[in-house]
Amino acid sequence: MSDEKLKQEKLSLGYETKAEMDKWAKTADGNKFKDIRTLISTVHTVLWPNSNWTPVSLSELVANNSNTKRFYRKAILMCHPDRHQEASAEQQVRADRIFEALNSAFRAAGDQIGR
Repeated sequence: MSDEKLKQEKLSLGYETKAEMDKWAKTADGNKFKDIRTLISTVHTVLWPNSNWTPVSLSELVANNSNTKRFYRKAILMCHPDRHQEASAEQQVRADRIFEALNSAFRAAGDQIGR
């Protein structure tokens, strides 16, 4: 696939998946990202097929802040855009969106999770 065609497909998919990804990542008013623990515990619902992600329960994340940091790092590594250069356009779009949402939510959590 040519770079231009891939670019166009990613743009189109970005629009198509925006509602789904925003519903997963953002609060009801659409202004802020949800809590990092909520995103990690539900990330399996927006990942691509065969991602090899094992779902994590919210209770496991709430019980221990180090679990939150550990699973955040795992999720970030899995969906880092550099790891998906050869993937399908849809997987690249999803990885970019998930990566952005997790990073933003983690930064917003700040002292709550004792970074």
